[in-house]
Amino acid sequence: MKIVATQIRVGQILLIDGELYRVTAMDHVTPGKGQAVVQVKAKNVQTGTNKELRYASNEKVEKVDVMTEKKEFLYEAGGEWVFMDVQTYEQISLGEDLMAESRPYLVANTVVDMQLFEGRVLGIELPKVVVLEIVEAPPEVKGATATAQTKPATLETGLVVTVPGFVNTGEKIRVDTATGKYLERA
Repeated sequence: MKIVATQIRVGQILLIDGELYRVTAMDHVTPGKGQAVVQVKAKNVQTGTNKELRYASNEKVEKVDVMTEKKEFLYEAGGEWVFMDVQTYEQISLGEDLMAESRPYLVANTVVDMQLFEGRVLGIELPKVVVLEIVEAPPEVKGATATAQTKPATLETGLVVTVPGFVNTGEKIRVDTATGKYLERA
């Protein structure tokens, strides 16, 4: 199925030069001069090699139609990520090789789309937005109101995002899984 490059999302499977690649990072760049482009980092599903690609924002790419099943993330133990089928309650474990890019966004009970191609698990596609709790953030600097204040915040999964100065430890925030950026308080 052909999609426009701006519709590419982290976790999707693309057909590039006759091989399957999982999108690991995507950035939509709009320079001040010239045409907007989509920069994509992808990992070969079979070999594990990485590839960096650049598409014009209106360029079409081939997205592979994979079968998806709803799975709920349960826990991680010893490098194995355990998921449960939301209909049959069967459990399946995935290794670190399939979870490397997704793990900063996974907390217990997160429902994801597990991707299968010809009976083989290719990985998971995360929801567009996840809610995560801040476990560490420096206090807001009082009186610094001339410009919008930001600060780094460490989330419960270990992910570090930049948040506005008024967001504090213990609060839950919404994070965009495609960009890894703070969206709003939850």
